Amino acid sequence: MIQKISLLVGLFFLHFTASAVDRVVQEFGGVGTFGSITAAVNAASDGDRIVIVNRAGGLNWQENVSINKSLSFVPAVDGTRFRVQGDFIVAPTTTPKEIRIIGMEIVAGAVFSSNAAPIGTRTKVEIAGCNIAGLVSFNHDNYDVTLASNVIGGDVTIRYGNVYGNDLGEHFLNINNDGTPSNEVIYIVGNYVDILNWNSSAHFFYIANNFISYNNTGYDDGIGINTLKNSSLVTNVILNNSIRIVPNTCCSGTPIGIDVGGSASQARVDILNNAIDRITAISNAYGIRVSTSANVFAAYNHIDASITSSRRLTGITPNGTNVTSFTVDVSASDGTVTGTAVTNGGSPDNAYTDHDLSINDPGCFGGSFNINNYFPISASPSVYIVRAPRAIFQGGTLNIEAEGYDR
Repeated sequence: MIQKISLLVGLFFLHFTASAVDRVVQEFGGVGTFGSITAAVNAASDGDRIVIVNRAGGLNWQENVSINKSLSFVPAVDGTRFRVQGDFIVAPTTTPKEIRIIGMEIVAGAVFSSNAAPIGTRTKVEIAGCNIAGLVSFNHDNYDVTLASNVIGGDVTIRYGNVYGNDLGEHFLNINNDGTPSNEVIYIVGNYVDILNWNSSAHFFYIANNFISYNNTGYDDGIGINTLKNSSLVTNVILNNSIRIVPNTCCSGTPIGIDVGGSASQARVDILNNAIDRITAISNAYGIRVSTSANVFAAYNHIDASITSSRRLTGITPNGTNVTSFTVDVSASDGTVTGTAVTNGGSPDNAYTDHDLSINDPGCFGGSFNINNYFPISASPSVYIVRAPRAIFQGGTLNIEAEGYDR
């Protein structure tokens, strides 16, 4: 189950939803067990837990599973994954639901919603510690999706939720527009992803410590902010990401490390401590390009000097902190950043210090959300995110929120 922990002046508060009944799925099991995942789902009531024993000989459960109840799906053995060949399809009816999928391996198939969830409280979908061969798509309204510590072999699309420490390989992460605007922040932290597209004017974003590998060369942007919420209530953040710009071989587009557009004059965006590397000689490549009416602040970003000087940082008045005249190398394997003037080259503000309390290193290994916090991915229970204020003033309150999962 997913657990959320808050620390308020030294006190822990633990909230979780307990399962009402365990429904055991076991091939040739005894009385009281079920011979398929679908049979267990059909017999279950809201709040039940579906405990899945792998088939003998490593065979997969071969079925498509449709879910319209509040259920948790977990492996029978801690630290392992239950194996499925087929799709998990979320289709809540009547009232919003809470669905948790922990420790699943889909060897052929995908996880997706088939329709919008009921209006009202969002249907919560939490997927953690899974290997999923295909896409994950909740491109419908009224879902709250948490993806944490998964290996995903297809594009990921959500409209609302958080994405922590996932390996998408050469696939895209898309955040599309949501039908229920709010003043909440969508966290996209510590992921390996090919391209990150933000297409939402409904919420704010915090995009930090991702490795944008940019291996699929048919698209333009590494981090593409196409629309913004037109509000100054919360500052949008693009922080400590490693980005590799590679040639766009299929199309006539312009490769861009970080591209911020959209008409939103009240919006605020901070672009800090990112490392952008141009891999080969692309004459039309941009490092950071801003073409929006929003208030955008860029500081302590390191942009490879091989990019044409007029295209390294455009649409922003230089403030003297961005480094654009030295080599920046981003490793293709994990996003490690090397090059002249990179070490301790991020913001000197103590709020951005590295784990060793030295000055921030730009890229995905710098700062408190160091991508090492999220990898390697395993099926074992873990805490996958801790959020805390970067600075506390005397007399202020320390609020710490952590999220994690067990079985």
